Parts: sequence; C-alpha cells; structure tokens
Amino acid sequence: MKKAEMVVNEEKDKEDPSLKLKMEMEANIQKQVLERLAEENFLKGIKLFNYPEVVKSNQDIESCQVYVPKEAYKMDFVFFNGKDVYDNNDKKDFRITMKGGMDVFEFDDFLLEEKRRELEKLAKDQAERERHANEQT
Repeated sequence: MKKAEMVVNEEKDKEDPSLKLKMEMEANIQKQVLERLAEENFLKGIKLFNYPEVVKSNQDIESCQVYVPKEAYKMDFVFFNGKDVYDNNDKKDFRITMKGGMDVFEFDDFLLEEKRRELEKLAKDQAERERHANEQT
C-alpha cells in the first residue's frame, strides 16, 4: 500500500466514528419528534399524523404506522384532503395485501366465530336476566 493510500484510509477511519455518531443523533432526534407528534395528536383524539409535519407534493413521507392484527388479510384505504376531495383510486381503493396471515376464507370463518360468541353471550345474559326476574316475582 502506498503512503498516500494509507493517509486516505486513516482519514476515513477517523470519519467513520463521527459519521456513526451523527447518524445515531439524527435517528434519536427523529424518534423524539415522532414521539412528540404522536403524543400531541393522541391527546387531541387524532389517531393519524404525518412526518414530516409539512408535506409537500412530489415528496416521500412517513404518514403513519399501522399495527396489522394477525386476522388481517388486506388493508384498504383512501386519501382525503380534510375538506371535500377524496382519492379512492378510481373507486378501487388503495390496497395492501398482507403476507403470512389469514386469507379471505379464514377471515370470514373468524368473523362468523366472533358473531357466534357474541350471540351466545347475549343469549346467556338474557337468560340470566329472565332467571333473575323470575326469582324476584
């Protein structure tokens, strides 16, 4: 290795720790901003916010983090300007298909099971009220 190359490599080695520290600091700042935005919006009852706070056209943004439950097989969504304009992808909605979870048939079965449990609970509660009413008379 030539002496000039060694000097360049030594300079790169010196820059790497400071670059790493700078990136960590930027990540921490971004995390703090996101936490602040989340808390401010949550306290106002707003469940969706965007980062950066000011959104410009022709720009990538992180508009939300969404927890996807294990029962989800797709997520449909539309965009709304808050006044009078919706973008629903020409009546097809925007869609994200989930991988590794339920499919549409398993989801239908899940919904039917949930409904069966709900009806069973309602019937049990009604029977308990009737039994209690009969004991009162």
